[in-house]
Amino acid sequence: MDVVADRLRESSVFAVEPHSRLHREALAAFERQVLEGVIRHAGDPVIAEQLAWTAVDRFENGDPRRLRKLERSRPIDVSVALALAVWRVVHGDVGGSVYEERGVLFV
Repeated sequence: MDVVADRLRESSVFAVEPHSRLHREALAAFERQVLEGVIRHAGDPVIAEQLAWTAVDRFENGDPRRLRKLERSRPIDVSVALALAVWRVVHGDVGGSVYEERGVLFV
């Protein structure tokens, strides 16, 4: 990510360490948005497969603690990426749309 941050100085790279409080907040925000029906996907097979191979470990109070693979050989990167992206949009300081910032008209 350091390389990406150096090359894309205009973008905001926000580091979130695995198992940190921020990571747990991201998992909770993603879960909340999915359960409320705010987040849905159009059936993309990669997203569907990776979500299907993802399990959630929880604290005693039921809050998400971490994501884990149901099978070691299966990737779950999409699950983590979605959780972090949703969290940044819902709770982070992401600013306005990149299209608005650059003056691009979108319909």
